Amino acid sequence: MEIGYFTMPSHPPECGLKEGHDWDLQTLRWLDELGYQEAWIGEHHTAPWEPHPSPDLLLAQAFLQTKNIRLGPGGFLLPYHHPAELANRVAMLDHLSEGRLNFGVAASGLPSDWAMFNVDGMSGQNRDMTREALEIILKMWTEEAPWTHKGKFWTVTKPDTMFDFLKPHIKPLQAPHPPIGVAGLSKGSDTLKLAGERGFIPMSLNLNPAYVGSHWESVEIGAARTGRKPKRSDWRLVREVFIADTDEEAWRYSVGGMMGRMYGEYYLRLLGNFGFLEFLKNSPDVPDSDVTSARVSVRTSVRSMPAAPSSRPPCSPGASRSRSAIVIGLTHSCILVTSGRGWYWQMFSTRIRPSADFWTLSGWSEACRPTRSLPTARIWSHWLAGLPAAS
Repeated sequence: MEIGYFTMPSHPPECGLKEGHDWDLQTLRWLDELGYQEAWIGEHHTAPWEPHPSPDLLLAQAFLQTKNIRLGPGGFLLPYHHPAELANRVAMLDHLSEGRLNFGVAASGLPSDWAMFNVDGMSGQNRDMTREALEIILKMWTEEAPWTHKGKFWTVTKPDTMFDFLKPHIKPLQAPHPPIGVAGLSKGSDTLKLAGERGFIPMSLNLNPAYVGSHWESVEIGAARTGRKPKRSDWRLVREVFIADTDEEAWRYSVGGMMGRMYGEYYLRLLGNFGFLEFLKNSPDVPDSDVTSARVSVRTSVRSMPAAPSSRPPCSPGASRSRSAIVIGLTHSCILVTSGRGWYWQMFSTRIRPSADFWTLSGWSEACRPTRSLPTARIWSHWLAGLPAAS
């Protein structure tokens, strides 16, 4: 089982920017200690509940304070960056990481961000810009000078040597480039079609089966364009989970705490304004009024799950025991194995096994517990038993 982590990152609006940043950095250190394979950090510009605009600043610090975990933006919102500058910045970050960088990209989705950067997201301009930007970035990394790209949105030149000593010289450490992950949000996502088309890592929010199914269909449609055969084992799904010692404690700290507050004040309102509430429903006949953090959790809470009898990760210091989980969202598609606790709501991801029944949650056992914690939060790592090995 390969375990990963994805975060917006999300913090309450009253939390200071540095305080939230420091918490995210501490979380990444814990994940590295606990043996997680990877973590992805989002980019947002106009959402107080998702306050980090520069994932690379967090990643640059984290690479210096971690040893093994792969880290990446999840992802850079390409319409908001000049592709030549971003190509050089990401290449430099890959060197700082000593080859542990993943490069995540996305087309952007918040209309307030579109307005700030003068991007017409309603017409799909953001998706077109993402395709062109990624084409330029890859060309910067893989094609020798001289060349000039004259596109719809950018003109970029990679010049030949000037004065015998000035020339483009920055390339990633990983050849030909870091693994590229593409995040998709909308149903039938065009960006996930791009992932399938180019063989990139697909990443999607894990809401209901129809929604998630449309994402994999998008990957397959894109792959068919270039004769590729996508592997489900490369697909990252993201799910929110809260785990505590008892049902009552799980409910109190999740739905009754910051996790529920974030849903009520921000996430459900955001999805509602986009017409996306249907993606939180396990059936189309569920009324919108039922899509609240409390009602959603009632339908999907996994209570007093039996501990798995074996197969704890190498870092596990303790015995397995039963836990209680609250899964936010009207679907049982969670095969996630981690939770955050306390002040800050987080999102986590895991690779899907191609032969796994990933709509079934088969069991938990406590795997690792950090020896130190912040007063407001503890990180728990959990091991999901019963899944077949990846092929």
